[in-house]
Amino acid sequence: MLYVIAVNARGASKVSMIWRDDSDGSLVRIGEHPTCDLRLSGAGIATCDLWCEADGWRARRPDASVAKPSDGESFLVGPWTVVLLLGSGEEAPAMGEVGRSTWASPVQDPNGGCGGPGFEIDGRRLADAGHGLPVLLGGGEGCAVRIPWTREAFAAIVRRRRGETRCYPLAGTSLTRNGRSIDCPETLADGDFLSLADAPAIRFVDPDEEIDRLLGILRGESASRPSNEASRPGRRREPPRL
Repeated sequence: MLYVIAVNARGASKVSMIWRDDSDGSLVRIGEHPTCDLRLSGAGIATCDLWCEADGWRARRPDASVAKPSDGESFLVGPWTVVLLLGSGEEAPAMGEVGRSTWASPVQDPNGGCGGPGFEIDGRRLADAGHGLPVLLGGGEGCAVRIPWTREAFAAIVRRRRGETRCYPLAGTSLTRNGRSIDCPETLADGDFLSLADAPAIRFVDPDEEIDRLLGILRGESASRPSNEASRPGRRREPPRL
């Protein structure tokens, strides 16, 4: 599966996404022309193409270079930042697209939005981590993980896949993970804090991961705990009476 995500935070914030499965011969054209699959206003002649061959996807970037894209790779197309996500799309149809008006409505959490991985702020549930389709993190319209008070419209893309939650920071963001700046995709762990320079931190929670961690601690304690016999103090033998 290939996800092509375009964000434009200049002026009126805009976002759009298109995705295709890994069918040989699939083609995605990006640009301003009406024939493009992903139309980006203001892209001009700085267009690019992506196509799928037997051994994977190829990308012709705006500078005319051609190569296999990597997961999380990004490049500029006019005023837009285009991000490519690779890998399976367990809950996504073979092809589709979303825009700003529908982006903030990802596939629903099968746990009802209360028991699955997600984000909290001050102990209050802020948003799910997303299931099937990537979601945006930031303060702008269309962000499913919407951080209050920030002026950064789009800070990162979050994707839940195969039991892991990946965070893809966008260029120019002040996003940090546990106080450390991140500039490449990273897998989030239960208890991680994400924060922007002008907003309070949010906490990533993964109940399954937390349970696994607690069970691991218990197993470690039981393995290292001495047996009852070994820990029982020895009985003092009284000397025989004469």
